[in-house]
Amino acid sequence: MSDNGWVKLYRNLNPVVLKDTDHLAVFTYLLIEANYQDASSPTYFGKEEIYLKKGQLITGRDKISKYFTGKRKCTTSKIQRILSCFESARLIEQRTTAYGRLITVVNYDNNFSSKQQSETQVNNKFTTNEQQSEHYQRNIYNNSNNKNERNKELKENNIINNITKEKSNGETKHIYGEYKHVRLTDKQYEKLQLDFPNEYEEMIKNLDEYLEMKNVSYKNHNLVMRNWKNKERKEKSSAKKEKKKDVSIDWLEEYL
Repeated sequence: MSDNGWVKLYRNLNPVVLKDTDHLAVFTYLLIEANYQDASSPTYFGKEEIYLKKGQLITGRDKISKYFTGKRKCTTSKIQRILSCFESARLIEQRTTAYGRLITVVNYDNNFSSKQQSETQVNNKFTTNEQQSEHYQRNIYNNSNNKNERNKELKENNIINNITKEKSNGETKHIYGEYKHVRLTDKQYEKLQLDFPNEYEEMIKNLDEYLEMKNVSYKNHNLVMRNWKNKERKEKSSAKKEKKKDVSIDWLEEYL
């Protein structure tokens, strides 16, 4: 990704992008950080060597969250929901691993292609005549008036923010995982991050894959993952005690 040049941003954006300022900010970040042309040299995605294509970037929720530090606060959990929302609306495709995310902006070449141009070239391309300025302001006004209608339409079609109809204690659950089976509230997800900072993503991945393979359902996915983790820890603790006991017996037998 080059620090020079500019990115086209059409006025007629997908309404999902215009849901709120965070959605627009994250989508703009993806456009800015994405490759504006196919890479000529390889890069590593985890242990895999790949050539990034036009419209692709390697990033992660933490990296995106840090990008907005000092500008506007956006939590990793909200970024996860925004990216899932974009994926559901077919604005992006993403491949998630323990090493990060490989994100592809769909139709980048046709709709959001980037060009390296000097400031002078940009000024020459976009004139500042009175008619163009008036047309631009009229479009902003129309977009503002239509915002409520767009949001209402999106909610009715149940595509905003990838929200399920399930609720827990009045809180809406959101979808996580590659196969979109795991459902957690914001509080559950943030508490999971706090209690298992190095394991929560793997826990979500394991449950998501298990539900996909077994075709079963659970009422409380948060409780299932915690029970699995507690059981795993007890089994490890029990194994350590048995090993210590065996060593002690071997030591005593030398004196019998």
